[in-house]
Amino acid sequence: MGEWMKKNREMTMTIICAIFLIIAFIFEMNEDNFISPFLYIIGAIIGGWESGKNVYKDLFHKHKVNVDLLMVLAAIGAAFMGEFREGAMLIFIFSLAESLEDMAIARTSDSITKLMNLTPDVARRYTDNGEIEEVPTKELKIGDRLQIRKGESVPIDGELLSDFATMDEAAITGEPLPVTKQNGEGIVGGTINTDNAFDMKVTVENEDTLFSKVIRMVDEAQNTPSRTNSYIKKIENTYVKMVLVIVPLFILLMPFLLGWIWHQSFYRGMALLIRVCSHES
Repeated sequence: MGEWMKKNREMTMTIICAIFLIIAFIFEMNEDNFISPFLYIIGAIIGGWESGKNVYKDLFHKHKVNVDLLMVLAAIGAAFMGEFREGAMLIFIFSLAESLEDMAIARTSDSITKLMNLTPDVARRYTDNGEIEEVPTKELKIGDRLQIRKGESVPIDGELLSDFATMDEAAITGEPLPVTKQNGEGIVGGTINTDNAFDMKVTVENEDTLFSKVIRMVDEAQNTPSRTNSYIKKIENTYVKMVLVIVPLFILLMPFLLGWIWHQSFYRGMALLIRVCSHES
């Protein structure tokens, strides 16, 4: 449990935030309006800690603004209006979305690592005089002849030289039953020899194996943002600046344009900011 919490720190803080919110809500339902605001505030601080750090780094180190800033300001505004529950809930929802995204990215990274570990780092290669030497898989060349013993993983894609071989290809195809290969058929790196030892010939370079291509595709998909994501990132700074200008102007001008009192104008301005942040989260 402790290892999971350390690995998923943001999700752990989000869960703690939710616990404080639930306890605060229980006190609120019991009409204990003295304790519940403090619990909401504590929960909001825990849930918004990472976002607060991001705001500080971007604002004071990179001199730019992001959506996290709007969320923090909206939560503070809600607290000023006495809407502690709404402010804390906003931070919780935002924190939950960020935590789930981080966990998805971490899970993808773990999957890539597991894929990489399926192929051994060392291969048993025949020398010119027929002896077997162990060499790093990355040094294998097209045409090298390898021996794969029972229970070993195939280090690289190739062609079967022996009469037959029985392979566990579950990591590639998901097929739970072993597959029998005949002489001349292709052998895929990362699959496992479940029967007698066999010989194979390397037919591709190490970086061109099926596993290498899959890993590259997954890595590129993870690290290359979608067109929509890239567009959002580009306009985020401008969008946040616009909101930071519009909301104060709204608060300052509405008393003159519509005759609202200052408290009413501030309340509705904060409600607008909270609405904008809720839409973003």
